[in-house]
Amino acid sequence: MVKKIDIGCGSKPKEGYIGLDCEPGCSPDILCDVNEGIIFTDLEAIWMDNSLEHVKDPIYLIKECHDALRLGGKIEIIIPNLQWWPLLILSWFTDLHRFWNWWMRRKKNRGIHYTMWTPYTLQLAVRTAGFYIVEKKGWHLGKEFYIKAVK
Repeated sequence: MVKKIDIGCGSKPKEGYIGLDCEPGCSPDILCDVNEGIIFTDLEAIWMDNSLEHVKDPIYLIKECHDALRLGGKIEIIIPNLQWWPLLILSWFTDLHRFWNWWMRRKKNRGIHYTMWTPYTLQLAVRTAGFYIVEKKGWHLGKEFYIKAVK
C-alpha cells in the first residue's frame, strides 16, 4: 500500500516515497497526471519539490492533497520564490511570467510554470485547503521557499 508520494518527482523520487510524474522520459514509479487528481487515499506524506508551479490548477491539487492525506498526514512543498530579489529587479523591466516561461523552455526537459508564488500566496492556499502550517523556511529573500503543513 502506498503511504508516501513525491509529486513531480522527475527522474529521482525522494527516498522512501513513490514517485509520480507525467513525463514518461523521467521514468517515475507511477506515470500519472495530477492535474486530473490524486488516485490515492490514506497517505502519510506528500512531497512536492519544485513541481506545484507546473500544475495547471494548483489550488485544486492542494485540496486533492488534503483529501488524500490521513488525519495528521503532512505535506511538504518547495517552490520558487517570486519575491527573490533578482526577480523583483527583473520585474521592473519585463513581465515575469513571460520571462520565466521563455527561460524554462531553453532548458532541456523543463515544463512551463503556470503559476508563480510568494510565501504569502502559498500560505493562504495551504490554509484555505484546511492544513495547519508547522514549519516555514527561506521565507524572505531566498530563491525558493519551503512550507510543511499537516492535516
